[in-house]
Amino acid sequence: MNANTVYTFLDFGTTAEFIDTAKAVLDFCYQNGIMVIMTVDENGSDNKANIETAVNAFKNHPAVLMWALGNEWNLEREDRSNFYAHYTTLSEAASAIQENAQLIKSLDQNHPVVSILGEITQPTQAKVSDIVNNICTAVDVWGANIYRGPEFYDLFTQWKAMSTKPLFLSEFGTDAFHSTQWWPVVAGNEDQEMQADYIETLWLDMASEFSADDPMKVCVGGTVFEWNDEWWKTGNGSPSAHEFDGYETTWTPIAHPDGFANEEWFGIVNIDRERRASYLSLQNTFRSRQNGPLSPILFLLSQ
Repeated sequence: MNANTVYTFLDFGTTAEFIDTAKAVLDFCYQNGIMVIMTVDENGSDNKANIETAVNAFKNHPAVLMWALGNEWNLEREDRSNFYAHYTTLSEAASAIQENAQLIKSLDQNHPVVSILGEITQPTQAKVSDIVNNICTAVDVWGANIYRGPEFYDLFTQWKAMSTKPLFLSEFGTDAFHSTQWWPVVAGNEDQEMQADYIETLWLDMASEFSADDPMKVCVGGTVFEWNDEWWKTGNGSPSAHEFDGYETTWTPIAHPDGFANEEWFGIVNIDRERRASYLSLQNTFRSRQNGPLSPILFLLSQ
């Protein structure tokens, strides 16, 4: 694949059995030149009990690149806002991120802490600016899950005006299913070339903003969403059925090529790890970075 980094949404678990398995995974990554951005608060949902155990278990492993906290916790959504409704206000959630980042740094001063935001623009942009600059000062790097369309538009200008801290695109891309009908049932067909072209266009737009190439720029890389399809995410949540459901991209009709996110089709490989066209496209694109003096963050691992 020619990737150099994976970002895991989960902390691998904190029992002895899970820790042993995780170390074997980390060993394999390191032996193959892959670094790991590891979520340590369970699945980005502010499980404080996991943080100390996870950081202490893995902080000396050479594959660890950064510790990650939260997932789209700034968005005003019932299932995401304020750490999956753990807190009443966004400010309280931000204070929890700061507390967790400080806890990590008390345990390990050798790895940066990253926190994962959703979209940073209005109506939350002013709040994000306050969070980044005034509340969560212990966070070293910020991730953002961004779905704006076939390019990132003024995202990097917005971020540079907001903060001097590095940014990476913790999610970007599109699914491999072309929806031709959304109601009363979703219908359409798999379209690998559509996915590959869209991701390639986004990657090239992002690559023009890499701080590895120009230290005046703010983007340290991106982790495409996602490695493999996840069959549990829609409908009845059955892992034995590849379902077509998802949601209309109401925040912008161009967030995906067909205006619809088919949640179980985002993988660049399918559930059997068979490579899609997007895998091959990224493989060639990532290969072109290998000869440069510095490498940005290049890839994402699914759950």
